[in-house]
Amino acid sequence: AEATQVIIQEGVPTYERVHDAVAEPVVTMIDRYVVGGYYRVHAERGVDENLNAPGARYVPLLPYVYAALDQVSAQLDGKGKLPVDTLIEAKPRGAGAEIAKSALGKLLAVTERLDTLAGIFAVGVRPTGNKDAFALRRAALGVARTLIEGEIPLDLADAIHQACALQPVATTPALSDELYQFIIERLRAYYAERGVSADVIEAVEKNKVSKLTDFAQRLHACQRFKASAESQSLAAANKRIRNLLKKLDPAQALALSHAQIDPALFELTEEHALHQALSAAMQDTAPMLASGCYEAVLARLSSLREVVDRYFDKVMVMSENPTLRLNRLSTLQTLSAQFLAIADISLLVSDA
Repeated sequence: AEATQVIIQEGVPTYERVHDAVAEPVVTMIDRYVVGGYYRVHAERGVDENLNAPGARYVPLLPYVYAALDQVSAQLDGKGKLPVDTLIEAKPRGAGAEIAKSALGKLLAVTERLDTLAGIFAVGVRPTGNKDAFALRRAALGVARTLIEGEIPLDLADAIHQACALQPVATTPALSDELYQFIIERLRAYYAERGVSADVIEAVEKNKVSKLTDFAQRLHACQRFKASAESQSLAAANKRIRNLLKKLDPAQALALSHAQIDPALFELTEEHALHQALSAAMQDTAPMLASGCYEAVLARLSSLREVVDRYFDKVMVMSENPTLRLNRLSTLQTLSAQFLAIADISLLVSDA
């Protein structure tokens, strides 16, 4: 009999090959949004056979795209030659895999993952507990690793905002903030595996640094500072300052926000000593801070340890005289602000 109607059950071409086996791309979607994909690979089937059968393997699709673009980038840069009909192989880009090598590969790695994260978050899907069907945690870690290990000074918060704005569904600033924090949270395990303690990570997180290259520099500086002899005393001093400031009522906090240090109100030698030492340190560290030399900044501020200790030993900060009290709090707030420009060292704890 002559066939007059045909239903194509599976129309995906199977002319591609992965590891010398026939492969076909499979794209995953939520509603009308593309959220991922993989290659279905079968070493015992031919190009005209159904690969969705026992013996099939599943290989992530995007690593092959990244590898292809790495090859294209090398060709465009004149650093390589893209052979015709050459099988491009790449390892799946898991949590411990190498990041893309070329600039184009790094760019795609970040933009593709940000677009995926923004799209899936925008339609209300989130990882819950051990369930992460779309590997969003891995995608977030991939963004962070590429930016940090690739030394890319991208403004992550701004990139997330743009990725959310490009989605075909309405998004809010709150969604961008949530996604930013989701990516930052991946750094805790990432740095913990590299020997960075949780308190150091939290101290840097408090500053809400938008460039992860800058985050990494602050983290390194804070880790080195914590290992110094001065760190615990200065961390305790900063914690004490924080506690004093938290106790202020709204009117006192408002007055402090407008106050300036007045040396004419100093009554004790220790007040003059701290003011002079702090002023000199601020002058020295300003260019260091501007150039991102955070380790040098903390090393210079560490020299204030003795004068700070003497200040707390001899000066009654919460004086009954409101004018003196405000002036002393202003001095301490200025001291704390120098450390806060890098990290909240009041969160550091002793390893002893």
